[in-house]
Amino acid sequence: MSDSEEIAVDLFQEPDGYFKERKAASQTMVERGNGEKIVLDLAPEHSLWGHVLWNASRVILNQMDEGIIDVRGKRVLELGSGAGLASIASCLNGAAAVYATDYPDEELIERLQTNINRNTKDTACDVHVAGFAWGSDTAPLLADGLFDVIILSDLLFNHSQHGALLRTCRECLAPGGVVRVAFSSHRPWLQHKDLAFFDLAVDRTVVSNGECCFAVTELDPVRMPVMFEEDPGDIEIRRTVKIYIMELVE
Repeated sequence: MSDSEEIAVDLFQEPDGYFKERKAASQTMVERGNGEKIVLDLAPEHSLWGHVLWNASRVILNQMDEGIIDVRGKRVLELGSGAGLASIASCLNGAAAVYATDYPDEELIERLQTNINRNTKDTACDVHVAGFAWGSDTAPLLADGLFDVIILSDLLFNHSQHGALLRTCRECLAPGGVVRVAFSSHRPWLQHKDLAFFDLAVDRTVVSNGECCFAVTELDPVRMPVMFEEDPGDIEIRRTVKIYIMELVE
């Protein structure tokens, strides 16, 4: 992960040479608790990080399968879907409708669509895949209504986009709905900047020009195998998936 905070057109640019090798496109398999397998295509190494299957999405899958996260009959929006595991998990666990979105990059969206098609074809879920830049016009996402659940899976390292994420969540969340946030601080020395997202979430001026904000609740963390073993920083922090829920308050 990069220290860069200058995120403009290339939202998640890492410094040259941070990864020693450029990786080709790959495929990975995730096994559910019931033995069923989810097969995912991953993009080639990509500045938007679509080539990585994050621990946070695995935790979301596990918690849906275990009934800790209940999406049955609900409308679900995932922002920054990547390979789409959390969106696929929502479909497999009975969501009525799922919108899987990521930055409107052709390569990322094509692979996301492929993964969604492959793994949800036997479900009754009304599933959509769309390119969407956080903070942009949400009207195309809301043609069929607001969302009961919004999923943010390992997005908080993109510090400059926290405000855009929060405004999008505010515009898309239905009354009584919940935003589920799962992430790891892959750069432990910047964990305070990851957590600053929640300071903004309770700030009415950031979320909705003073009209409302979010109530934030921290849930029990989940410890996973560390993702980038050679990276610097505290391994315990890097392997921990922190989990929060956010609900709108007037």
